[in-house]
Amino acid sequence: MSHNRTRFALTLLLLIALILSGCSAPFGLLARWLNRDQNPDPADTKLIWADSYDDLLREIYQRQEYSNYYYARSSDAPQGAGEVNGADASKDQDHSTTNIQVEGVEEADIIQTDGQRIFLVANQRLIAVDASDPAAMRVLDSVRFELYKESGEERISETPLEMYLLKDSKKIVLLTSGWVQTNWQPIPEDSKPDDEKTEPGDAGETQSTPPGESAPEDGDDAAEDAAIWEGSDRIMPYYDTENYTTTRIYDISNPSNLKLVQEFSQEGYYMSSRMIDSAVYVITQKHNYRIYSEDYRNLEPDVAFPAVKDGEEGAEWETVPAEKIAILPDGDMSAQIIMMGMDTESSSDPDILTVIGSGGQLYASLEHLYMAATSYPWGDVKEGEEPEIMTDIYRFRLADGRVLEAGKGTVPGAIINQFCMDEHNGYFRIATTSGNNWMGTDNPSTNNVYILDEDMKEAGSITGLASGETIHSVRFLGDRAYMVTFRTVDPLFALDLSNPENPKVLGELKIPGYSTYLHPYSENLLLGFGYDVWTENDQVMNLGLKVSLFDISDMTKPREISTYILGGSGSYSEVLYEHKSLLFSQEKNLIAFPAALTPQREAAPWIYKPPIFQGLILLDLDSSQQIVLKGYISHTGQYSSPLAVPDEDLTGPWKEYPYYDLIKRGAYIGNTLFTFSGRQIRATDLTEMKSLGVVKLPGYDEEVNGVYYYDTVVPR
Repeated sequence: MSHNRTRFALTLLLLIALILSGCSAPFGLLARWLNRDQNPDPADTKLIWADSYDDLLREIYQRQEYSNYYYARSSDAPQGAGEVNGADASKDQDHSTTNIQVEGVEEADIIQTDGQRIFLVANQRLIAVDASDPAAMRVLDSVRFELYKESGEERISETPLEMYLLKDSKKIVLLTSGWVQTNWQPIPEDSKPDDEKTEPGDAGETQSTPPGESAPEDGDDAAEDAAIWEGSDRIMPYYDTENYTTTRIYDISNPSNLKLVQEFSQEGYYMSSRMIDSAVYVITQKHNYRIYSEDYRNLEPDVAFPAVKDGEEGAEWETVPAEKIAILPDGDMSAQIIMMGMDTESSSDPDILTVIGSGGQLYASLEHLYMAATSYPWGDVKEGEEPEIMTDIYRFRLADGRVLEAGKGTVPGAIINQFCMDEHNGYFRIATTSGNNWMGTDNPSTNNVYILDEDMKEAGSITGLASGETIHSVRFLGDRAYMVTFRTVDPLFALDLSNPENPKVLGELKIPGYSTYLHPYSENLLLGFGYDVWTENDQVMNLGLKVSLFDISDMTKPREISTYILGGSGSYSEVLYEHKSLLFSQEKNLIAFPAALTPQREAAPWIYKPPIFQGLILLDLDSSQQIVLKGYISHTGQYSSPLAVPDEDLTGPWKEYPYYDLIKRGAYIGNTLFTFSGRQIRATDLTEMKSLGVVKLPGYDEEVNGVYYYDTVVPR
């Protein structure tokens, strides 16, 4: 991936000349960016801004020298808080939607439906399926992405990740991850050693020094390089790899011909994204360790800072303008966050904001994006003392596809995921764990909730909960919040946040096991997804999956009124850490999620046994509000029943799942449930749990994973 510094400089000079001469004309992406406001209220500025790349680099190196903080480098894998989107959100259109955190703030997923068609990300493809007749489903179209291809001196790979569906405008917004390898230092053919050749006087030895260079002296740093050259015909040449994320918009008005109409790429690994109305916001993270160069004056902008590229034919990567780059005062200068905002219904160019100095968890409300970065103030700690972990929260305003700085706050402790954050009635709430949770520490962990006002200053707090335990899940629901902490038992705390200046703990419930995800079933019922546990003294081990139903009608006395245990030790479900895998409808009395289950054991329940089931579990509530098993669906033969008694054969050598038969998600249209794996989509009647039809998906039988050795693709 190469950037043209000269081209950028000429473009900038032409733009300045036009402005000075009173002319105005678009000069591509960069010129239009420069006309945007970078900060609507300079008085609220918490970031460091500069007018040139040189000034930015100067600030970066000063921050490296004087910073007292180390920022945790974490991506946004688990997720966040707010008003729930359940069955009520889809009453007008009887089909499932993605389980999101905040009503009105959409989150991308690998399956979407408009009530007639199902769109999937599977098998390196974006796939459209006609599901209007469950008994005669058919693939309408698919777009395949190359896992590996060569273009000149570059090696390129792209993988589809997840997508948004804009039903009214008949569009799909697809997010893809890619990387480009550029051959920086290829090994010349004439310099490779020949095992049959020997140097004069060195019988039996091969050449280990590049031609034209003398052999390294003892202790010389070149000895390591020489070792690399030795046998260099058996190693790959050195490649420089850049990762990037591309936002692609497809016209799906004719689902038999998915048509790409717009695309935009930004450097960095995909962290997360959100969509509000027609505006999509994509956040990526890049770690650039070249920023630690001793002489920043010799560091070119295209090496120091991230780049972007539009989808026009022949477009090149262009370094983000200095006016669109800001620095966190005390952050890790190698960490770069690239935030892109795009109005999918407008022809205007995407907006870009790059923040240097942090990474972390992300949460979005209808108006703001929050980035929470854990920091450790090592420089302020006396010898022998432990640093107090802090979380810095940076707030950005989201407005019609633009991302604008909007303040900063700091609270003690660290968070586990996006559900630890919430915005309600102008206040920001965050749940953190402080201290250490290991035995014998002088600083035992405690758990807290902080409420920040519109200026990101503390308005109220609850601190010191559950000493020695850590937060495992949080759910904010308007003026209420529920928090689960755990060490050997699961306290569920019910919190009253109606008075932001005086929040209170109203109730507490201690039960075995713990929940990692909380989901509202109704106004007075709360679902918990987590693990049953085995405990002895201070030893704790996870057993089977545990689904709990809590009665929260009386916040002073929350009650666990039903539980359902699935499988034994070693069982797992993605719903524990990925809320989008939950298929929920209160109207249909449907609680469904993929799971891999091992058999339950009465004797020595902590001993792991190989799995007996992989598929979609369906639960519901009976007339007495007890959780019951409604049914299950599996796409495999051997692992087809969660109630099966394992064969003796299964207790022997482990057997691998057939990868393309693992169910990834479920969705419904009317009274038909659709489950998809890499191999197929199956339709099932929700009332009778009777199979209605199957359609095979393209690409499931391809060898999409390979080992690349020189220019040869070796299938696994």
